Amino acid sequence: MKLLNKFRPRNTYLGLLLLATSIISTDLKAQEQLKNFDFFSDYGIKDDLSGMVYIPQSASYLLILNGRDRYFEVDENFELIRDIKVSGNRDTEDAFMLEGGSSAEPQLAIVEEGGLLRVGALDSEMNLRSFQTVRFKRYIGNKGAEGATFNPNNGKFYGIKEKKPLDIYSFEWDQTSKKKATRSRSILNPTTRAVLEGMVEDLSSIVYDDKHNRLLILSDDSKKLIAFDLDTSELSEVASFEQMDQPEGITIGPDGKIIITGEPNEYLVLDTK
Repeated sequence: MKLLNKFRPRNTYLGLLLLATSIISTDLKAQEQLKNFDFFSDYGIKDDLSGMVYIPQSASYLLILNGRDRYFEVDENFELIRDIKVSGNRDTEDAFMLEGGSSAEPQLAIVEEGGLLRVGALDSEMNLRSFQTVRFKRYIGNKGAEGATFNPNNGKFYGIKEKKPLDIYSFEWDQTSKKKATRSRSILNPTTRAVLEGMVEDLSSIVYDDKHNRLLILSDDSKKLIAFDLDTSELSEVASFEQMDQPEGITIGPDGKIIITGEPNEYLVLDTK
C-alpha cells in the first residue's frame, strides 16, 4: 500500500482546482500482507466477493457475495463462524448495518446496483425479496449504484454511482414508514465533481467514518481510497493499494481499523493513527 501525498491532475485547469482543495493528512499503513479467505474453496467459490460489513453487536464481519446463494460470517481474526443461506441475491453490490426503525434489532441493509435498498434482519437464512425495499435511484445497466452508507449523526444516507458520470449523493428515508421510494440529490458541486473525476476513474464502495465525519470511498479501477469531508465538502486522496486485484468493498472495524475486500477473494487490513 502506498500513501498519497499529492494529487496528480490530468490537465492544467483541473490542477488549479486541486491546488484550491486542501489535502487531509491521514496516516494509514497495511497491518499485514494481502490475504485470502481460505474457506472459500471448501464451498467451491473462487470469486464474487463484493463487500464486507462489520457487525458491532457480535464483533464479527459479514462477507457479501454477488449473486451467490450464501454469505459468510467471520470473526475478528477472519475465521469462519457460519455460512448464511441467501435467496433472492441479485446484483448485490454492497451492504451496511442499520440501527433503529421499526425493529429493535439492528438491520442489514443490502444495496443493489439498480438503485434499491433492501432492509431486513440478519439471520441464518435470508430471503432478500422479503426484506423491506426502498428505491433511492433508478439505474439500468452496469454503471449504477455501487454502495451506500448511513450517518446516524444527521440521519442521512449516502450513496455512490460507479461511473458515467461519477456521483456521490445523499437521501433520507424514514425507516418506520412503508414508503417505497425516496429522492436523492448529489452532494457534489461543479468544482468538487471536477476534482473527483481527476482523482479516480470509478467508485466501488463507501462507508461513513464517524471519527472524522467523512465518507471513505473506494475506487476499483484506480485502486485508491479517497475521503469526502462532510464538514468542508473537501475531497482528498488517502491511500492506494496497487497490490489488490479488484478492490470492491470497505468497512471500518474496532479501533478504526479499515478493511478492504476485493475480488476474486482477498482482503487487506489498514490501521489509522
